[in-house]
Order: sequence, then C-alpha cells, then structure tokens
Amino acid sequence: MNVNDLVQQRIEAARRKIQADRARRAQLAAARRRSLAARHSQKLFNLHSRDGNAGVGCQPAAEGQIPTVQPERRATPWKPL
Repeated sequence: MNVNDLVQQRIEAARRKIQADRARRAQLAAARRRSLAARHSQKLFNLHSRDGNAGVGCQPAAEGQIPTVQPERRATPWKPL
C-alpha cells in the first residue's frame, strides 16, 4: 500500500458517510412530513367532532365555490398544559 491508496480509501469513506447522512436526513424529513400531516388531520377531525353537524341548515354554496361554515363556538376558558 502506498500513500495514494490510503488517500483513496479515506475519500471513499468520506463519500459513503456523506451519502449515509443524506439518506438519514431524507428519512427524517419524510417522517416530519408524515407527522405534520397526521397532526393536521387529527386537528380537523377534532374540530369537526367538536362542532358536530355545523354545516347542517346552511345555505348551499354556489357552483364551483367552497362552502364556508362558521359555527358558533363555545367559549372555553384557557387552561395551561
């Protein structure tokens, strides 16, 4: 083995580490996106279940428009976690 071989081994090891780091960051980013989507989904579910059938009895939206429903919200006191 000469010095050039040792340098090439170190370069390859550094490349493998860089690729592993990129893969790990990509996996973490994907997990963050799934978690964020799940939190948003749960929040919408909770809002819908809390409001019940808030959209019942409202005027239908015009064709091509999104209906807007603003149900009466119960006043809930703020509680620290």
